[in-house]
Order: sequence, then structure tokens, then C-alpha cells
Amino acid sequence: REPRVSRLEGRERRGTGAERACYAHPDDETRCIKVDIGPPRPGRKPQSPQDAWYLRHLERRRVPFKHFTRYHGKVETDMGTGYVFDRCVNEDGSMPESLRELMKDGSWPRDLVLELREVMLRHGVVPADVSPANVLFPYTSEGRIAVLVDGVGNRDFVPLATYSRAFARQKIRRKWEKFLVNELGVTSDELARQVADGA
Repeated sequence: REPRVSRLEGRERRGTGAERACYAHPDDETRCIKVDIGPPRPGRKPQSPQDAWYLRHLERRRVPFKHFTRYHGKVETDMGTGYVFDRCVNEDGSMPESLRELMKDGSWPRDLVLELREVMLRHGVVPADVSPANVLFPYTSEGRIAVLVDGVGNRDFVPLATYSRAFARQKIRRKWEKFLVNELGVTSDELARQVADGA
């Protein structure tokens, strides 16, 4: 069980979204704490409890977490209930580059993006939100990889894709195709050809 964290206010923010802020864990540099800072979007439930449940579901299914951040439980903070996750860092402890940063000059690693998509299809990991800010490229002892640090989970009211691998793959393909076309300007087939050609 995680210890009580008495104070987050004033600590360094690792990231901020529309609904949550991410803070460095005061007692463990390998982890971060996410807290709600705004109401969920209309018609949606709070994001953190859903993400936590889904990540635990993946653990029960023995899905490898090499490309995702593991959930470690809740803590009470001066900013409300916090949810503890792994921090995604380079092997030397520095912060990895994000896809958003690498898109600026077109140098984003196409092979790693394609690999992340294929891993999610292989294991039926449904993305709630694939965005350039949520994909990081840390350097590890095995080399550079792509990690989806946020937006993992099925938030459908009737979560068929959580329990059916066929529905999961349909949803994953649809979410990724939208992301690739809207954000990176390629289809999945075009991306696969670029990687095969060494682009």
C-alpha cells in the first residue's frame, strides 16, 4: 500500500491535461502521481479510476508492460486522491522526447510508432486516447522504445472491447487510423511501407 503523501502543491508538475495534473512522487523518483484538476468531459466518468481499473485488468491478463506505465495504487494528497504510476524516463534518469517534440522537424521514429501499434493489436490493449504528447521514446538497456504513458483504457459505456479480443482489435485499428491520419498524415498501410523501405 502506498504511503500517505501530505503535500503536492508547489511540487514540480510533470505534465498537465484538461482533467489531470501529473506530479513527481515525493518519495519515489521512479513514480509519479496524477490528480484531478477539472471535471470530466460531459457524459464521461472521471478518467483516473477507469485507467486504474483497466491497467489492473491488463495485469490480470499478464499483458507485458514494456510499452505502458504500470499502476501502483492510490494515495491521499493535499490536492485530493492521487493515482500512482510509473514514470517514463531514459536509462540515465533524464526525460525522454515525446512524439509531439519530434514531429516538429519530421524526425519521429516511424518504426517505433508502428511497433507500438502492433503491440497493442497483439495484446488487445485498447487506447482511450493516442496523442503525440502521450507517446514517449525512452532509451533503455535494450535500446529505444515507444511508450504510451497515458490514455490506455476502454471508456465505452458498454465495454465490449475489454472482454472481446475481436472487438478490441476493431477499436484499436479505428483509434490508431484516426490518430495516424489526423496527427501524422499517414495511413497504417503507408506507415508500414515507409518502415519497410527504411524511411
